[in-house]
Amino acid sequence: MRPVPGLLPLPSRLHGVYSGGGSSPERSEIRRRLTANRLPGAQSGLGLDTGSACLFMVRVPTRLCVPGMAATVTLEPAGSCCWDEPVRIAVRGLAPEQRVTLRSSLRDEKGALFRAHARYCADANGQLDLARAPALGGSFVGLEPMGLFWALEPEKPLLRFVKRDVQTPFAVELEVFDGHEPEGGRLLGRAVHERDFLAPGVRREPVRAGRVRATLFLPPGPGPFPGIIDIFGMGGGLLEYRASLLAGHGFATLALAYYDFEDLPKKFDAIHLDYFEEALCYMLQHTQVLLMSFIISLEIPLERASLCGL
Repeated sequence: MRPVPGLLPLPSRLHGVYSGGGSSPERSEIRRRLTANRLPGAQSGLGLDTGSACLFMVRVPTRLCVPGMAATVTLEPAGSCCWDEPVRIAVRGLAPEQRVTLRSSLRDEKGALFRAHARYCADANGQLDLARAPALGGSFVGLEPMGLFWALEPEKPLLRFVKRDVQTPFAVELEVFDGHEPEGGRLLGRAVHERDFLAPGVRREPVRAGRVRATLFLPPGPGPFPGIIDIFGMGGGLLEYRASLLAGHGFATLALAYYDFEDLPKKFDAIHLDYFEEALCYMLQHTQVLLMSFIISLEIPLERASLCGL
């Protein structure tokens, strides 16, 4: 048995259990040394004297019996980036070929929980790089470096994953668990990454021009920029997250509401078709807009889109 610094040496024949007659002074000395070696936080020892044998057990904290292995989760870029930017996820400090489960989670503005998980195996050096290591199972399989983001699913069925306020980021929590059970393994490491919807320098301008109810997102710089009108499908309201991300790629993008928003018609069938023409004229007259295109959600029936002249 290898000696432990700071502990009194015990007789060579004692390795957890001391047996044999022995003299009473020898037994007393063994008990004294075992008691002296009891570590801080250890529970009281249990001694059983059977006459011809002395059994002495000392229980110590689990963390001393099974050393913990701290895993480090690294993200590139670190801290935060835009929602549509790739993130490189790596884990270091694992055991060689250790099986682990990675789990991502976030809560939307209404508190709904979305999760994804995948099972992996570390390499021979105890490292895991999601750009090179395929997922062995879970929410997805195969080489999917961004799978923990695109595979997020609601904890409660039928909830839609929507960003309602583009001025605040989503905070995505990434956790590493020992083994291949997402709920049962020991937590090895954790990191939080913020996913923004407004790139640095992007300008957000609410639009209330005539009947037009929209939000205009302008890229950084003087412009002018190629223009896009972003029209979402069924559901109504004003959704800005797609337009805000497009502005980060150099497009002047108008997120256009067309029903069930402020003073617009409450139902789809009550829309005046010249409303879209008015929105187009607004963009064509804008000094920051060079050319025009439309993005129409696939949720809008094609025949209705054609009636609108889109």
